[in-house]
This record gives sequence, structure tokens and C-alpha cells, in this order.
Amino acid sequence: HLRRQFRGGRLLSQGIQERLLGLARGTAAAVRGRERVLRRELLAALAAGERIHRLHEALLQLVAFAGFGRAINAFRVLDALRPQRPFRRDRRPGARRRGLRLCRRIYGPSYGALMRRMGSLHPDLAEWILRDGYGRVLSRPGLSARERELLAVAALAASGGLDLQLDSHLRELRSIMPARFEEYLAIEKRRACERLLLEGVEAVIDTCAIL
Repeated sequence: HLRRQFRGGRLLSQGIQERLLGLARGTAAAVRGRERVLRRELLAALAAGERIHRLHEALLQLVAFAGFGRAINAFRVLDALRPQRPFRRDRRPGARRRGLRLCRRIYGPSYGALMRRMGSLHPDLAEWILRDGYGRVLSRPGLSARERELLAVAALAASGGLDLQLDSHLRELRSIMPARFEEYLAIEKRRACERLLLEGVEAVIDTCAIL
């Protein structure tokens, strides 16, 4: 299913497609605790020229969907294959602001209803979803929103019993994967302009906070 999504959309070159699908298979193996399969996928990714920090980002995202235990075990597998020092750390402030922006962008008009529903279950749950899930994990640099959604779908599908969440992230994945390449280019140009504008505004806000 994931292979059809990516190939049908023609959004990425063949080599990158296969790398992404490899990351998705590695994510699924890590979620299931199948370390031998994970090791094989990581070796294949490294042999194909995948950058180590992208592998780190894929494994860090496991925290949000499979917990710290699975993420720690996956990092142990990668560290045995390719130790990496120093690490890239995300020290940017404003995690909640970034999470709010990304969540609104992905869910569009459904965002308000989603947050009200999560808040009705528990207000801290809604806050953690925005600040930690979207702000500190899904908004990290290193992987695009589409790539992160693909890995989220792989993690949820591998977990089993999370059909509601899986359906939700499949809708998200479709919403940020246009069907035509021309549409993809137009959206990327608009998003690039939005990112530059928002980064400028955030830089001013952060500077004012310091002063």
C-alpha cells in the first residue's frame, strides 16, 4: 500500500522512494521488536548512502509511537553498526508553537474538532499532542512532514489494534501527498515562502524575548 502511494504520486525519485520504504520497514521492525530485521534494514540504508542523521530522526520518532523502550533498543542496534558522535540536537525554542502550526496545517478544518475531542479526554493529553508529538517530534528538522507521516503509518500499522489512529494518519499522509507532480511543486513553493516568513517572525519574537 505504501509503495503504491509513493510510486503513484511520482513525488520522489526512485532512489529516494526505496530509501523511504526502507525506513518504513525498519520502523515497523523496531516497533515489533524484530531487531534482526531492523539490523538488515539499517545496513541496507547505510549501504544505499542514507545519511546517519536521517536514521537518527526515524528512530527518535519511535518514542511518540512505540515508547522509549523500543526507541532505545533500536538505537542500540544502530550504534552497534555505525557509532556516531557528536549528535545533532534540536535546541530550538517554541515547541508548542511549531506543533500548533504543523497540526493545523495537516488537519485543516478538522483541527478544532480534533483538539476539542482530545481535550475532553484529558487537557494534558491535548497539550502533549501539540507540544511533544507535533512540536518536539514531528516538527524536527531532518525529515519532511511527508516522510514523517509515512513512518508514523508504518509504526501504527506494525503496532496493531490502532485502527482509528492509523486511519487518521493515512488521511494526513494523503492530504500532504498531492496526486500530480505539478501540484506538488506549487505546494512546495508556497510552503517554502511560508517557512521563510514564519522563521523571520519567530526570530523577531525570540529576539524580543531575550531583550
